[in-house]
Amino acid sequence: MKNRSIIRSGRFSDLSGLGFSVFPIKAMDKRPSIAWKRFQSELASDEELSAWDSSDLNIGVVCGPISGIMVLDIDSDEASAFVETLELPPTPAVTTARGKHLYFRYPAKGLRNATKIEGVPLDARGDGGYVVGAGSIHPDGTVYEWEITPQECDFAELPPEVLERLFSQKTPKKTAIATRGSTVRVESEFVEAGKFATYLNVHLNEVMEALRETQEGGRNEALNRGAFSIACDVSAIGCEWEALANQLRNVALEVGLGPKEVDATIQSAWEAGSVSPTQWIRVANDWIYIAQRDRFLSKQKGRLLKRDAFSVLFNHVPFPKGLGGKLGIGNNCGLARFLTGADLIDKVVDMVFEPTRPAPLFEEAGQLYFNSYEAPSVVPVEGDPQPFLEFLEYLVPDETERSHLLGMIAWTSRNPGGKLDHALLLRSKAHGVGKTTLINIWRGLLGTGNTRKTNSEEMAGNFQSFIAGTLLVVVEEVNLGKGHREYNRLKDLITGETAVVNEKFVPTYEARNFANFVFLSNLENPLMIAAEDRRFFVLDSPAEKRDREYWNTFHRWLEDNLGVIKHFIDAFDLENFNPHAAPPMTLAKEQLIASSRPPIVRELKHLIENAAWPFSRDVVTLDEVKAALAEEGIRPSLNDLRKAMTAAGCVSLSQGRVPGRWIYFAGSQPRYVEGQARASLWACRKTDLWSAVRPTDRSLEYAREIGLLSEIEENSPNFAILSNMVDEGIALPKPEFVR
Repeated sequence: MKNRSIIRSGRFSDLSGLGFSVFPIKAMDKRPSIAWKRFQSELASDEELSAWDSSDLNIGVVCGPISGIMVLDIDSDEASAFVETLELPPTPAVTTARGKHLYFRYPAKGLRNATKIEGVPLDARGDGGYVVGAGSIHPDGTVYEWEITPQECDFAELPPEVLERLFSQKTPKKTAIATRGSTVRVESEFVEAGKFATYLNVHLNEVMEALRETQEGGRNEALNRGAFSIACDVSAIGCEWEALANQLRNVALEVGLGPKEVDATIQSAWEAGSVSPTQWIRVANDWIYIAQRDRFLSKQKGRLLKRDAFSVLFNHVPFPKGLGGKLGIGNNCGLARFLTGADLIDKVVDMVFEPTRPAPLFEEAGQLYFNSYEAPSVVPVEGDPQPFLEFLEYLVPDETERSHLLGMIAWTSRNPGGKLDHALLLRSKAHGVGKTTLINIWRGLLGTGNTRKTNSEEMAGNFQSFIAGTLLVVVEEVNLGKGHREYNRLKDLITGETAVVNEKFVPTYEARNFANFVFLSNLENPLMIAAEDRRFFVLDSPAEKRDREYWNTFHRWLEDNLGVIKHFIDAFDLENFNPHAAPPMTLAKEQLIASSRPPIVRELKHLIENAAWPFSRDVVTLDEVKAALAEEGIRPSLNDLRKAMTAAGCVSLSQGRVPGRWIYFAGSQPRYVEGQARASLWACRKTDLWSAVRPTDRSLEYAREIGLLSEIEENSPNFAILSNMVDEGIALPKPEFVR
């Protein structure tokens, strides 16, 4: 999965301008991206601020005397309720993913970090601490924003009684950690570290015990080695270093090491360890375990691995196997079992695609799920979209067609998870006219990670992974024009609210269908569609291939101006766009419908349109039509002929006596007879008229050798009236009124 980002500017320099000491934190993370201790006593340079401002890094704000602030971190309902009882004065505040940060003036007598006040989990960040600053992005996509800015309100002082509560906090020296197999005794202050808390506190306890047991002469080396291993863990986890460093310092002083020596060793260990994060912890942070599938999912790349494949992939990554016994999962286990058994990796019930829920993790009915949907990173920017409009006008010159195409793009962009009831089929005879470029712009607006390219072979195959977790399916060089079976299958995919997904290595399942479809082709007949189709918006681009200089210029503009296109698309008028109505009929679609007809139907339409025998008149018999088709080498069965006549727009009339020269078949040879006989008649033109007139009028029309109406007009005054009604578009009366 790719990280989401947002366009921001002046972030580090803005906070530095408030007097804060700032440093960079990893993008969409809470962990420092560099060793940050020097920023507790030294401000960043202008060059550093400028470099950080041009990045997508999060901001760390150092608390304590250098910034002149301390911060209360309210991240639970319990903490929020407790703070309400403190009656704190107004002060600048930043909203966070789970609460807010309250910024106060740093107290004169100083303040270290605290994690609880009177048993309530309420973090106080003072000397040796930092918070994630405004303008940063939480791992779940939430942006840290000023709720009350320093321009709106001065930094308040904490009331003396609240400070007294903070200074009076003491943490028990010995904490028992319950694990699956036993209770681990930790001879240290408990350090909060999320899902890694049990592991980290056990590791810290082991390091301190090893230091106590080390003989004189090797204690500094033991401190360096142990502090370095803890620093590597802290760097990978992203938790506070100072609390652990203080405990290591206390034990080092306890065993007789000098203060300067201890501080220098711990600082050196941190500087080395902070840039060497523990590998297995990084793996645990970068992957999620999906229980229902027994698979491991990479958050960054979307890669899904079986348990064995995961262990093989990270076979080279060392992890504390001896700790498995203490944590209750056994000493001889692989990384997969270690992480899942000790709850050291995020676990979810299943992986789903929910565009209406932007957070990577969400809870439903008490169960945790991973959302594979990625909110698009493109931010609308005011600017001139003319290069895009000129490109689109060249590709689709017809204004009505171009407007509907823009409506499709705009509606899907502004309604994530919304489903059009029709797909786009975009054809061109020339290659290199920009079809793929247009669709890539569309994909970028939706978030490229939420779209999928496929081909005709995959669509016609047994697996439908292309439909899962997708807002837009792009079928390049589509070639499904061999029959109507694929057309009928596509109709279900285009409009169905759910789809049966058959992925490799995963049992078949039914999933919500968010996919919209685009088909690109240079073929004349890429697929067959029905005459009554409502599922395809068909465009033919007359564009010719443009030169390389144009494309180089346009793509350079596009790289920096997708936000400008986003702004234009967001403002596009959708008042007359109906995503669930049939798309406009186009000349391209009419031609595709005509070419989609079976050969027999196409031949019938050709004969009718050219008034070829027997269609020089409006009323014919099947035997006549059969004879005419035989001359073209087409010999359908009588049943197939009836179906083809209906498909060609003809209507079966009742039987009647027909005068003149009529035809019947003796075997395969036609024979002609003069006189009268009963025959089953069909109307091939003016079908409403011939369904309404008297049988004698139909017989007279059949008797004509050429398509003139004079004889019938003389014999049927009623016919002339009906014919005029047809010409004027007036509804015909029912047959009983004209006989």
